[in-house]
Amino acid sequence: MQIDLSPTSWGRVVAVTVAGTVVCIAAAFFVDSFNFPYLSPEALWRAQLTDLLLPLVLAGSFFFFLMWKMRQLAIAQKALAIVAATDSLTAVFNRGAFSMLVEAYLEQARSHSVVNAGALLIVDADHFKSANDRLGHDCGDQALKLIARTI
Repeated sequence: MQIDLSPTSWGRVVAVTVAGTVVCIAAAFFVDSFNFPYLSPEALWRAQLTDLLLPLVLAGSFFFFLMWKMRQLAIAQKALAIVAATDSLTAVFNRGAFSMLVEAYLEQARSHSVVNAGALLIVDADHFKSANDRLGHDCGDQALKLIARTI
């Protein structure tokens, strides 16, 4: 079984929460270990219990909250990136995102001596403005959606 550790996954939230909490517990035991030889058995047991429970409660909840918020931010960032890169009507790449994608592909193709495959389709809806003006913007919007879905 593989755990998804992408910024939006719960696997990362759990992994960082557990790892951070374990590190804090280990640090508490290390710092307090210098006092252990001088404690009575009952005081030693209380100190070890405190070294375990205090970081477990405080660090565990802190790391969980922090990673949960970071996960929410990553999800929001992903959604914003999609909104920024797509046309709201047709849900296809907008001009800026399309240009960036084509430039990146062309740069990759230039860096390789042999290009395996590639294609570029450009569609121009002839006289679209006149049809849009004659039939109305709602019909024009429906036509754009149909063209985008068809492609």
